Amino acid sequence: MRGVTVNEDENSRDMDQSLFWTRASAIAWDLIQTFLAQRHVETEVLDYKGIPATERGRDHALQEIVETIAAMANTDSGIVLCGVHPHTIDKTRPGHVVGLQQRDIDGLKDKCRSHLQPPFVPETISVRIADSPEDRYVVVVRLNPETVYRPVVVRDKGVFVRIGDSTKSADLYRLRQLFSESGFGTAVRFPTA
Repeated sequence: MRGVTVNEDENSRDMDQSLFWTRASAIAWDLIQTFLAQRHVETEVLDYKGIPATERGRDHALQEIVETIAAMANTDSGIVLCGVHPHTIDKTRPGHVVGLQQRDIDGLKDKCRSHLQPPFVPETISVRIADSPEDRYVVVVRLNPETVYRPVVVRDKGVFVRIGDSTKSADLYRLRQLFSESGFGTAVRFPTA
């Protein structure tokens, strides 16, 4: 992945990069458990997303995941661990693993196709949670901006970027940068102060 910055900031200096670089077919539940046990904080390149039990909460959570996917695609890259709630006290650390059902995974992919412009579905690696009484999965969403036509726009919401451990609307400077990188920089003009 181009620009994976997992070693640049103080919070992620010692981050285990196994989920970033391991072949998708080799990512198994034990690797996810090892990664979560290290309690890495959320950063520009790592986010934890749980899915609430209610339909309304589920739809909102999927929309948040789509916005985070767009933000990471527009920044450097990253991983979203879906099915892992943030910790109840320290919201930047992993908390309870709840997993996703197959319908959540399908819903996420559908939302990516319908809400991201240009439409794309990032690499999604579904890992079955061992000893789960029902089929539940942690989904590793890996973003590589070299494989995404940027800027990625969330329909009816705009352009998002990652700033630290947060997903934020892109400011004018970042929009210029994204359009310039995409080759549209000469065609798109923004007023200057």
